[in-house]
Amino acid sequence: MLVTYDLTHTVAATGEAGRHRAWDEQHVVAGLQGLVNREGANLYVFMVGPGGGTDRFWLEWLRSPGHWLEKREVVEEKELGRLLRRFRSFYKGVVVYDEKDVAASLVASTVAGVEGLLPVRYDAGEGSVYRELVEGMKVPVGFSA
Repeated sequence: MLVTYDLTHTVAATGEAGRHRAWDEQHVVAGLQGLVNREGANLYVFMVGPGGGTDRFWLEWLRSPGHWLEKREVVEEKELGRLLRRFRSFYKGVVVYDEKDVAASLVASTVAGVEGLLPVRYDAGEGSVYRELVEGMKVPVGFSA
């Protein structure tokens, strides 16, 4: 089974809180995609082109007769929390970083890939990805950058 997730809504984010949420969701989904696709195609993300059109074109091409994903069943996941729960066995925890250090997100991404963690910016605000993962889903903090 191949799971798809649409991140195109993050491109239109406005205001500081919206842009933070968009960045956080993009970062954690990119980290998740890297972990779950290590052994094969398990997660396909729509992001490039209006409405993810470019990514949708390539997915259809990959699923066309004679191509790599021809026989793969595709299931769409529409909510970040559900996506993270679906693939929970692929990550051990999170790497939390502080946005005040410009290089921290890069360090967090590297550590996350090496240690099987997800990179997440510290944000105790209501509705943040950090709170969804650490407080809501009780995902352990494996490292702080």
